[in-house]
Amino acid sequence: MDAVRSAWTDLRRAHREDWYYVTLTTSGEGERLALTAWSEQALARVGDEGVRWSYADSPYCAWGEEWLAGVRFPRGDPDATLEAAVEALAVLDAEGAFGAGARRASLLLAAEVMPPDHTNTARVLRLNRSSVVLERWLAEAAE
Repeated sequence: MDAVRSAWTDLRRAHREDWYYVTLTTSGEGERLALTAWSEQALARVGDEGVRWSYADSPYCAWGEEWLAGVRFPRGDPDATLEAAVEALAVLDAEGAFGAGARRASLLLAAEVMPPDHTNTARVLRLNRSSVVLERWLAEAAE
C-alpha cells in the first residue's frame, strides 16, 4: 500500500491535472503491479478519445515503477495480486487520496488483469460507487 501511495502522490505532484482513471494492472502471471492513470489534459494532448480507458496508451503508464518494482507477489497467482491491489486502492480511497465528493465521483478506480477479462468489471464495481464516470466505463470498456 505504501508503494501505491508513493507512486500516486508522485504522479499528482509531477502533473497537476484532472484525473479520471487510476488503475493498478498486472499480467496473467500476477507477479507485479503497475500504476497507470489518465487525466482529461493527457487525453486532450493525445487527441484520441478511443484510448480513454487504455492503460497501455496512457503517457502515465506504469508510473512510479521505482516504488512498485520492489513489491512482488507469488508467480502464477494473479488473484492474490489483484486482491492486494483492490485493498490498497480501497484503503487509499478511505484516506481521501483520490478526493472526496464530486472530485472522487469523477475518478474511476480499477484493479485489472491484462489482457482484460470479466473479473476486471467485478473489481471496478467493488471500488466505485454509482457515478457518471462508472457508467461511462461500463458502457465503453467493461468486459
